[in-house]
Amino acid sequence: KKGEIVMGLKPEYVKMRGVVNVEGYPCHPDVVDRVRTLLYSHWWRSTEPVFKQIAHHEIQHNLTIIYEDSRCIAWEEKYHKVAPLHYKLVPKMKITNMNDLIAENKTLYGHFLLVAGKITKMMNLTQGYRIHVNTGPLAEQFYDWLYFDIFADRRLGWPPGK
Repeated sequence: KKGEIVMGLKPEYVKMRGVVNVEGYPCHPDVVDRVRTLLYSHWWRSTEPVFKQIAHHEIQHNLTIIYEDSRCIAWEEKYHKVAPLHYKLVPKMKITNMNDLIAENKTLYGHFLLVAGKITKMMNLTQGYRIHVNTGPLAEQFYDWLYFDIFADRRLGWPPGK
């Protein structure tokens, strides 16, 4: 809508264009442009998924990695923050969504929850936090790669999205 703030951009900086598809999911083109410009300088030209590139250290520009082991990597989210403190946790191997994770490797699911707990302790998130996972287009999973979001440092309403 005219005058609406999109992803923290003032209305005068947002060009209202039609929705585009990113890896099969609808996404506002200005958000895509912003990610492409600010975070991942070369990922848009690559045929590899962006999270795979991050997991294999092919993309490092503007990333603050806060945790890494042989199975996953986590970093501070700087550009699409939903809360003042926002972290992403992704597996290094391709797992499309929660359904695939549970079907393929139940122990890996437990590992991600343990790592999320370690991150909340490392980052001293004592006032509360939310671990969030989107699965499928209706849940607005934007990438064809499983990822966990950790939100903190603001009141998180219920139901989610408020």
